[in-house]
Amino acid sequence: MLKIGESIGFGRMRYHLENDILLKKAAEILPSDSAITFVDESGVITYYRGSARLPFLFQIGMNVYDHRLAGSITAQTWHDRTWKVQSGNQELMGFPYTIIAFPVYDVESRYIGVLSIAFPIDYSQEIDRLQKDNEIMQWLFRLSDVLLFLDNPSELWPQFRDLFMQLMHVIGGCYLSFEDGKLLSSMCFGRVPIPTSDVVMIQNDAKSYFILHHQQDLPLTIEFEQQIFLLERYNLSFEDNSGEVVYLIQGETNENQKLMRFLLDYYRMAIQLIVQRKKLRDQLDYDSLTGIQNRRALEVHMEEYFLNQKGKPAVFVLFDLDYFKTLNDTQGHQVGDEALRSVAVYIRKVLRKGDFAARLGGDEFVLVLHGTRWDEWWVKQMRNMLAKSPLYAYHLGVTAGIVEIPREAFTYQEAYRLADQRLYHGKKKGKNRVVFQPDQEEWIL
Repeated sequence: MLKIGESIGFGRMRYHLENDILLKKAAEILPSDSAITFVDESGVITYYRGSARLPFLFQIGMNVYDHRLAGSITAQTWHDRTWKVQSGNQELMGFPYTIIAFPVYDVESRYIGVLSIAFPIDYSQEIDRLQKDNEIMQWLFRLSDVLLFLDNPSELWPQFRDLFMQLMHVIGGCYLSFEDGKLLSSMCFGRVPIPTSDVVMIQNDAKSYFILHHQQDLPLTIEFEQQIFLLERYNLSFEDNSGEVVYLIQGETNENQKLMRFLLDYYRMAIQLIVQRKKLRDQLDYDSLTGIQNRRALEVHMEEYFLNQKGKPAVFVLFDLDYFKTLNDTQGHQVGDEALRSVAVYIRKVLRKGDFAARLGGDEFVLVLHGTRWDEWWVKQMRNMLAKSPLYAYHLGVTAGIVEIPREAFTYQEAYRLADQRLYHGKKKGKNRVVFQPDQEEWIL
C-alpha cells in the first residue's frame, strides 16, 4: 500500500511522495520514455504525461468508465484498490512494455487515487521476483503471529517446508533432528521419492556432519527416473549439542541462495525462541526445589478444569507433612529440602496419568485426581502408597483435606478454602489422618 509521506521502492527507482509534489517528483525521477497517469478518488484522470514510445490515448478529464480507460489495469486498480502489473509486447511498435498500477493513500490512510506507470521495457522477471519476495515477507509476518502460540518446535518445520516447496522451487528433501548428540528423528518429503538406501546415506552424512563436526566437501546426490538431483545441505545447530540438518532438492537453479540462507536462519531463530519461551514458562510453572509444578500452574490447571470439566468428577487433595518443622529444627533445612524432593519424586512415580500434582510452598502439596470420587478404596491406596513412601525415613506423616469437585466447589478458590478447613480440622484431631467431611468418618493413615 503506497502512502503519501513515505519513501517507496520499486526495483531501482525510489521516489518520495508528499501531497502536491507527488506527480512532479514522479515525472522528474522516472525515465522520459515512460508514461504516467494519475486517477483521483472520484475516478477522473487529473494528471497525464504521455510518451512518444507509449502513445496511450488518455487525457486529463477522462474517467474510469470511458471505453478507452475502462479495460485498463488503472481502472481495475481504481475499483478494487490492489496493485497490478501488466507486461506484454506492443505489436504496433515492436517492443515489450510493462505497466504498474497501485493505489495511493495519504498519511491518514485515506484513499486518494491510482498512480500508473508504463515502461517501454519488459520488467516481468523483476516484478515476479518482487512478488515472490512480497509473498515471503507476508508469510513471515503471518508466521510471527503463529510463533506466539507454538509450544513444540517440531510444529514449526512443516510450515517452513511448505514455504520452500511453494516459493523457493524446492521439490523434495530430508529433515533430520538431533538431541543431545543423538539422531532423534528423520523424515523425507516432496515429489522426488528418496530410496531407503539413500535415506541411510543421508543419515550417516548428517551424523558425520552434525555430531562429529566433519565438514563435507563433496555434495550428496540421488538418482530418480534416470535424473541426478543435488542435495543442498544446511546445518542448523542449537544449544546443548542439539539441532537439525536439512537437505533440500531444488527443481531449478536458485539464484538467491542468500534468501534461502536467510529463511533457514530465521527458522533457527524461531526454534530458539520457542525453546527459550518454554524454558521461561517452565521456570514460571515449576517449583525450583522439587521440580513439580507450582501454585501458578495449579491455578491455571484448575481454571481449565472448571471451564471444560462438563460434570466430570475429580478429587482435590490438599496435604502437608506432619512434624516437618521438627525435622527442620532438629536436622537442618538441608535435610528438610531433601525430604521435600523425595516426596516430589515419589508423587511423580505413583501419580496416575492425567492427574496433577503441585507444591504450593513450604511442606504443602496439592493433588488433583481426575475422573474419580473419594471413597474407601482411595483411603486404602493412600495407606499403601504412604507405607512405601520415603516419609517414614524422615519420621514424617501426612494430614490431608479432601474435596470432591465440582460437587462441593465450583472454583479453585472454593476448593482450596474447603480443603484447607478440613486439613486444619485433621491437625486439631491429632494429625496423620484424612478428612473428607468433618461431621462424618475420618480416616487415620
